[in-house]
Amino acid sequence: MKSAYAALAGVLILGLTGCAGEHRTATPPPAVLAPVTVTHALGQTTVDGTPAHIVALGSRWLDAAQALDVTPIAYLDEMTGPGTGTPPWEPAALSASKALATSGNLVDEVTALHPDLILVDPFLAATHYADLSKIAPTLPGLTADPVTPWPDQLRALGQVLRKPAAADQLIAGINARIDGIAQRTPTLKSATFVDAWLTVPTRLLVLTDPADPSGSLFTRLGMTIPAHLVDEGGTSGRLTLPAEQLSRLDADLLLAAYSPGLDETYGRLPGFADLPATRKHAVTLLTTQELTALTQPTALSLPYLLTKLEPALVNAATPH
Repeated sequence: MKSAYAALAGVLILGLTGCAGEHRTATPPPAVLAPVTVTHALGQTTVDGTPAHIVALGSRWLDAAQALDVTPIAYLDEMTGPGTGTPPWEPAALSASKALATSGNLVDEVTALHPDLILVDPFLAATHYADLSKIAPTLPGLTADPVTPWPDQLRALGQVLRKPAAADQLIAGINARIDGIAQRTPTLKSATFVDAWLTVPTRLLVLTDPADPSGSLFTRLGMTIPAHLVDEGGTSGRLTLPAEQLSRLDADLLLAAYSPGLDETYGRLPGFADLPATRKHAVTLLTTQELTALTQPTALSLPYLLTKLEPALVNAATPH
């Protein structure tokens, strides 16, 4: 009888041993992500792994991160302030993140957050990059220019966040939307535009530099600034005009930016009703926040601006 029990126990032990052996099959280790190195205006930054605790200091990097469906744990947005409110293109998810301000000790505040990636726009990088880069890998502007083209910024961040395909898809989608407007309104290629800011009730600041980032959308559409304004602006790229000389802004499209409280002033200025853009219903009023977004477009603000501008663009393409 003992031998029978021993035999049965042996079978059970062998069976259990076999089962255990099957479950001990080696699991391959997870793939190790290669470090990503980004060359930028202040040198190079190398990022290991996939950052999960990101601090974004400045609206351009902030928008780039959110466009890639990544919400920073904390942020500083210079476009949000008294009298302006939150930009209308801002995702609601950001409300759960910590808002930072330049009035405090920014470096200490960021240190306390223990980030694994810091994104800092050029206006802050000049004074804070050295200290911030000691806390965590830090990306400033990509070039010495004040405004890095939004596709370049999005591609760089897409590499760092391991989302290169998502970045490429976003860029292609926005560019396709712009090109679609051009295809639907081919006469835009012979149309003109002017970007003016009513800074105070009696003075206009007019863009005259065709290479300025705020005009990049319109030059992509084939539009130009009236030649006489380009000549008058000279090398400064800006022209200051008395408000009563509004009639000199004789373009097909008028981007009429205004300081707070001056949105109704344009309509009362001498010559406004007779402007080509007014007659074509091709005037778009822009807040200072929207004007800034036009000057520094991002993957979030640009779709918003296209929606606002498209009706006026279509009307501007209408022949005189």
